[in-house]
Amino acid sequence: MKTPRYKYLLALIDWLFLNLTFVLALKLRTASRIDVFFSEPPFIAPEVIFFLLYGFVAVLIFHQQKLYKINVFLTAGEHAWRLIKALSLVLTGIALLSFFTKSDFIVDSRLALLYFSAFSMALFLFVRVIFFRSIFILFTNFRIYNRRVLVVGTGETARELVTRLGRYNPYGLKLVGFIDDALPEGHVVMQGLKVLGATSGIEGLVRQNRVNEVLICLDHGDHNALFNAVEIAMQSPATVKIASPLYRVIPERMFTDKYANIPVVDVTRYGQQMPHRLFKRGLDLFLATIGLVALSPVFAVIAMAIKLESRGPVFFAQTRMGKDGQSFRFFKFRSMAMGSNSDSEREAAVKAFISGGGSAGSDTKIVNNKRITKTGAFLRRTSLDELPQLFNVLKGDMSLVGPRPCLPFEYDNYKPWHRKRLSVLPGCTGVWQVNGRSEVGFDDMVILDLYYIQNPSILLDLSIIFKTIPVMVFGRGGG
Repeated sequence: MKTPRYKYLLALIDWLFLNLTFVLALKLRTASRIDVFFSEPPFIAPEVIFFLLYGFVAVLIFHQQKLYKINVFLTAGEHAWRLIKALSLVLTGIALLSFFTKSDFIVDSRLALLYFSAFSMALFLFVRVIFFRSIFILFTNFRIYNRRVLVVGTGETARELVTRLGRYNPYGLKLVGFIDDALPEGHVVMQGLKVLGATSGIEGLVRQNRVNEVLICLDHGDHNALFNAVEIAMQSPATVKIASPLYRVIPERMFTDKYANIPVVDVTRYGQQMPHRLFKRGLDLFLATIGLVALSPVFAVIAMAIKLESRGPVFFAQTRMGKDGQSFRFFKFRSMAMGSNSDSEREAAVKAFISGGGSAGSDTKIVNNKRITKTGAFLRRTSLDELPQLFNVLKGDMSLVGPRPCLPFEYDNYKPWHRKRLSVLPGCTGVWQVNGRSEVGFDDMVILDLYYIQNPSILLDLSIIFKTIPVMVFGRGGG
């Protein structure tokens, strides 16, 4: 999928101006006599070398603050506010690194940091909020920059989007036509835009019409139709985005792009490439090993508490369904009395929950509380019973972050589109766990997992891991 060129350009501008303001701050400092540039090797001061690398971290911070979302950098107020937050985080990172490492290699002058703070805030507010934003809108107004968009669907969302873009379109979107399975090819839908073909022909139409972006706006009906359109569109070289009520849980729970105030969700799948998978596996092994070593005293205390309260093993092993529906042995700390694993009432409730799409506030963890031990109740409330899954991560059955593994009977009751959530390794935690697990229905839970699969990144993984900690502390985790 093609990322819009302006995002690369904006990221490059950010990196260059961050380094420019840092060099300027070093040149103006008075607390050091060290110059910035030399006539002999290494030619550049160590602080500058550091910031050439740290500048990439700063760009990632800008990304985390959504500064490359089109609806952010086209909105002056929110753009400025997020920019100030991002630069504050960049400055805080430099200060912390300098303090904890005690290294002059980072920066040897507080005055330099003060200069950097002032220069960067002023320069970026001008360059980004005033100059770049104005130039971008000017280019889109005069059609110097545009993105050719194919709209899938002719329902309410599609029509509302086209109507709004007809009134105000600073995004550079040029609509080329519609895709619809019910209307005949050539049928005029609105504003002179016609149906160009059916869903099955998306890939060919993208190439034929030089389409940059496919915007899927299917309103109602079968989720399978939505994901069928997504899968076909992703075979094309165009960027794929979803603006559909069926995907409403994503903008409700996460920050997304907006076109004319209508949320659109990226579908990239960049992360499915081999480099990402290798890096993710390396991160899993590293963090799981560190976690097991650091938490070994906690494991010992929990094991002792379980053994003292009730007879039976410390660990509870269960069959779960993993990547591509392959079964594996899933480990937890035992939280229930022995002989209480079977629960037909819970199974029936979960089947009904899945078949009906679930409802917000429903609880799939239906158990007889009398069977749960006192230690088990605490472990469940804090999700400490999930810690042995670090062994599953080391074995390669699971990842630290991903969709939660399901039980065999749950998998058997999944609809075809539900099973797409297990197209990657299941995780110890995931998007659903940190975005209101009991506040969304089953279908929405699956969509949250599919969003993760469609837009994976190491930054997203790390964000979910950090968000999981307060979820555990306040007793809302575990699955």
